Amino acid sequence: MRKRGRIAVVWLQFVCMVALSGCKTLGDAALQAASVPYYAGAAVIAVPLWIVGGPFVVAEKIGERRDGVESATFSPDSKDILITYRHGRYQHIYRVASGGAHCQQLTAGRRFDLDPTYSPDQTQIAFSSRRGWPRKRLYLFVANADGSDPQQLTTTGSVASPARFSPDGTKIVFAAYRHRAQADLFMLDFESGELSELTSCDCHDLYPQFLPDGETILFARATWYGHFSPIASSSWHHWGLHTLGIDGTPVTRVIGSCDIVSLSVSPDGKQIVYDTDDPWGIDLWLVSTEKPRKPTQVMPKSPKYWVYDEDGDLVSHMKEPQFSPDGQSILFMMIADPERSRWSGPYELHVLDLATGEARQITDLNLHIMEPRYSPDGSQILFRVDPDPRANRKSFELWVVNADGSNPHRIELNIEK
Repeated sequence: MRKRGRIAVVWLQFVCMVALSGCKTLGDAALQAASVPYYAGAAVIAVPLWIVGGPFVVAEKIGERRDGVESATFSPDSKDILITYRHGRYQHIYRVASGGAHCQQLTAGRRFDLDPTYSPDQTQIAFSSRRGWPRKRLYLFVANADGSDPQQLTTTGSVASPARFSPDGTKIVFAAYRHRAQADLFMLDFESGELSELTSCDCHDLYPQFLPDGETILFARATWYGHFSPIASSSWHHWGLHTLGIDGTPVTRVIGSCDIVSLSVSPDGKQIVYDTDDPWGIDLWLVSTEKPRKPTQVMPKSPKYWVYDEDGDLVSHMKEPQFSPDGQSILFMMIADPERSRWSGPYELHVLDLATGEARQITDLNLHIMEPRYSPDGSQILFRVDPDPRANRKSFELWVVNADGSNPHRIELNIEK
């Protein structure tokens, strides 16, 4: 009996350590997504987000049964929406008319496609995909806008974060793993076919994107890999935002260690607005890309946005800011009833006028909204909705609303499951 008891205790300790290992930050989640084909009996995939301490890669189980829209972005001409739609174990790319009248499947088969983006001239799409061999890796592909003629651009090293085209469409920048726990930045020139290594150091670089000048790249960098507890898994820490020039201009720090959740670059590339995970302070911040300095707080003037709890902590919780295409305002989400709950929805959409500091609520939907995005022409806003946050099997919806908050509606997708 005592021997069985000791075995039970040891087994319980092992189960607890496995459970704790699932609570990973960027480094280990990315490591699993990049180099481990199976976890708890199910394959894993990397889904990028911005979260505490920097970008976080969620090791998501492909074996988990779920459906619906996993990502959405407008086309450059604002007429179409490029989405990824989950079918249980698989995920494919679709092109949807912004009015919802037409839905075209661009990728198919027993594969998992994610992070699609249009080229500036809208003739191509770039995306990551689990296909080919070894199937545990994410490879970078470019295809025609209708999904035809997919070309595999990477053959070694798993793609670590979404790829982004340059403003003129002649180059593409992406992050890829050099080995099991560290990624660097690379750039492919379509005209010359040259693949350039932009960074090579002991740091971990992710989420590169071109600034509007086409010569500067903004990216996230972590500088220390380790753990703070004997039972914790090692991961990347000390995240910050940096820039570098494609002409060899040295890396410049824009923001040091910070708790960025999401960000948006102004149309002229001179400012970044971002939100943080500070549970007791200001959520929205602005920082310059030209003259890196201490970020400035962004808070609407109206008392409606200054909500405090009984301890005197600010609980308004504004998140996911986005510059408007004209750069004159910032779209953000705010929890509908911050006095009731800071972290659970529903959220509503608000717009802040940068010139006056005044903000206004543009939706009253009582929905669990996420990831709002302006159309390039500034006429519409798309977002995803979780219709049932308590459901075990998620099925996210795609919604669109006019920029002034009128005509909110769900896009009906004619997709066979």
